[in-house]
Amino acid sequence: MTDHPERFDKEALRREIVEAGGEDFRHRDSGRCPFHEDHSPSGSIHRAEGGVWRFKCHSPSCGFSGDVFDVKARREGTDLAEALPKDPNFQKPDQRKREQSNSPREFSSMESLLASIPGQVDDVSEYENGLIVIRYYPPGQPKRIKQARRTPDGFIEKAPPKPNPILWKSSILEKDRVVVVEGEKKAKVLSRFGYPVTTWPGGCGGVSHTDFKPLAGKKIILWPDNDQGGIDAMRKVGEMVLETDPSTQIKVIDPTRLNLETAGDCADFIEEMAGLTDEEKRAELRKVFVGAHPFGLASDLQSHVERMIRGEYRPVHFPFQALSYHTNALLPGNILILAGGPGVSKSLFLVQCLAHWNEIGVPIAALLLEGDEEFHLLRMLAQRAKEPGITDPGWVETNEEPARAILIEHRDFIESIGSTLTSGVAQYSDHASVLRWMEGKAKIGARIIAVDPITLLEHPGKD
Repeated sequence: MTDHPERFDKEALRREIVEAGGEDFRHRDSGRCPFHEDHSPSGSIHRAEGGVWRFKCHSPSCGFSGDVFDVKARREGTDLAEALPKDPNFQKPDQRKREQSNSPREFSSMESLLASIPGQVDDVSEYENGLIVIRYYPPGQPKRIKQARRTPDGFIEKAPPKPNPILWKSSILEKDRVVVVEGEKKAKVLSRFGYPVTTWPGGCGGVSHTDFKPLAGKKIILWPDNDQGGIDAMRKVGEMVLETDPSTQIKVIDPTRLNLETAGDCADFIEEMAGLTDEEKRAELRKVFVGAHPFGLASDLQSHVERMIRGEYRPVHFPFQALSYHTNALLPGNILILAGGPGVSKSLFLVQCLAHWNEIGVPIAALLLEGDEEFHLLRMLAQRAKEPGITDPGWVETNEEPARAILIEHRDFIESIGSTLTSGVAQYSDHASVLRWMEGKAKIGARIIAVDPITLLEHPGKD
């Protein structure tokens, strides 16, 4: 088993993660984990000891880690022995022993199953294919989800074969209108107010493994969680329903307009109305449903316009008014290439812009591949102090007092802008390492990410 070629095939691992619902990994090495409600991307692909490619979820509430076969077993709801290749040449005694020790536990009753859960059980939901979803809190840890299923003899800690049904499928089939939320507990909270509600198991990563055909032809309202993962998941639900029946009437609620915290949901919305009567809560819920807008291109466009209204989609301005006005080049998601011949001051233009953006509070990050931090800080300082001599060792040597005065006057500027700069052509010599650096800066909130000069990177086949 240890020598199976798929364990050394990064793309094989990537395919398994995508198949499990991790769409973020289709073209990237990091993103939302498909095995839990991952609202903040916490998964990554890395090469482990011996050259084996592994997937790791860094969320304390999940912590999944494994190679391509571990991911396959988790995706299929089987134990590792069933996911492994059948070729006996790849089975070793120590591996078989480990597989046997990892066999799913069986229980004679629901009581004994729940008694085996460490910590506080918060919610138990059962689907019509026998799937049991248990939401619980281990002592001192965040929420976790465990899946099990019914068997002729009781229960087993193993999910049934996919696809999964929607929650309360039989009763939903009888309804003309349905609200779809993300998560069993949220569905139960909203259903108490008389609304036909359903959901699916597995959070964002479970959408592609669910049969949404029972929703086709109905009038549906999608209520996503207030984060990008939740919004993307609901968009995928809507698309899957429309593939079954394009005439299905679907509306979607914009969670960003409900004054919810990040990742807030319908249960949070209802909880915030704790001082109201049930009838008053129903009235507020009706307002939310009335405000839902059509799903599809119109929905996407409306969401885009709402982002502009809220100031979330706007350009970063250059320190040159005309350039900003005529280009709007620095809108979110744009890639800007600054091109020109040698010696036309492209880098000087960039460092002037970086200093301006840092001064007005725009989060920036710059990877400067030519020269070290001191070289670039001196160029910025020369622009800031309007004294080009500060970059010339001869001038500094003969003007020690003015040079020291410039450093003292602009110390705060140097500390502030210096923290945004990274140099090191040896460490960042290829596209992959630079992309990892850029991704890391984007995750911590940088709005402007600059690499100068991009042409210094190695190309495949370059001498």
